Amino acid sequence: MTTNLTTKLRTGLLLVFTAMTMAASLSGCIIETTSGGPKNNCAQDRYFQVYWSVAADASSPTYTCNQTPAFSHVQLLTNTGSYEVGKACIATSYMGFLFDFAGTTDYAIPAGSYVISADLMATDGVTSLSSAPGPGSQYQIGSCDPLTVAFTFDLN
Repeated sequence: MTTNLTTKLRTGLLLVFTAMTMAASLSGCIIETTSGGPKNNCAQDRYFQVYWSVAADASSPTYTCNQTPAFSHVQLLTNTGSYEVGKACIATSYMGFLFDFAGTTDYAIPAGSYVISADLMATDGVTSLSSAPGPGSQYQIGSCDPLTVAFTFDLN
């Protein structure tokens, strides 16, 4: 009888611990309490998720990944600095539009950051093949949130 009670107690404690762990991970933030009071440790949740396509000009259909001229990456210019976006050929639907490429910036973008412009960078990593305006200050990274932006680059 003692073994059965011990097993039930351990199972109950494991379920409580699991529920607490899941609740903490679902919140998107870890709140760390130190002698200085609670600190928001959400830097891993602040980044830009970027989708983009490339076209010859504004009136042309977008290229597929295989048709797109070679480029190295997308460079975002924000009010807090410049960030390189990794690239992957992934067809993604976002806000009713289809984009051929996707990538993210590194983490720990300062809260409040917003995209001023984006450049499609040539394979030399220095020359801009195309530039697109950013969505502006009305789209800002929250204290613990990533921000998704999308672009169509015209090579004209």
